[in-house]
Amino acid sequence: MDKESIQRLFFFGVEEIEAIRSQVLPTHRSSGRFELLTSFLWKHRVNSLDLNPEEIVRMSYLVTARERFESLKIPHGYYGNAFSFSAVVSKAGHVGIYPLTYALELVKKAKKQVNEEYFRSLADLMVIKGRPIISFSWNFAISNIAHVGFDKVDFGWGEPKYGGVAKAHSFVSYIVPCKSNKGEKGILVPISLPPRAIERFEDSMYKIITSKVVKGLKKVAKI
Repeated sequence: MDKESIQRLFFFGVEEIEAIRSQVLPTHRSSGRFELLTSFLWKHRVNSLDLNPEEIVRMSYLVTARERFESLKIPHGYYGNAFSFSAVVSKAGHVGIYPLTYALELVKKAKKQVNEEYFRSLADLMVIKGRPIISFSWNFAISNIAHVGFDKVDFGWGEPKYGGVAKAHSFVSYIVPCKSNKGEKGILVPISLPPRAIERFEDSMYKIITSKVVKGLKKVAKI
């Protein structure tokens, strides 16, 4: 799907996140920004693909072990991989039609199930199964690199304008720190979908986000 896909970048500031937060039940409004945004993107991505309601869709949630599980004893200064994917599965119709709270609950469940034993079992699985690859079947994987610090690295050329990945893939997106052209701090999310799907994705997000809270979702020109 990558060859025929089109990328669009979307900026989410404080107002946009609060607009998303207002769409979930009051009992879930204390959820983290990453959880809310991941749920929101997954729901509208599924809708944009116009799948059969009975089609099985997946969402892969990346969870880091750094500063999270002391017993894993990740050495200080280690810069290799220390993360796991936790996945949830649902019918496309459920994700797309049910309120946003449904997708949010699945995302939070995926995050919660990743504990120390999960990481140890995953390491064993990698050895036993020979590093099986992630499923590509209607999967959406998202990685949060907002705290990596690429946007603050200075090689002597001044403050960086952007620090993150160059593009998304057909089923992988990234949450990247960014400033709007007005200087507002927020996060940037690249989304890559086929032409008709990206049109539906944009239309549905603008329609949902546009409210008394915000005038509209800010879109940044593609890289």
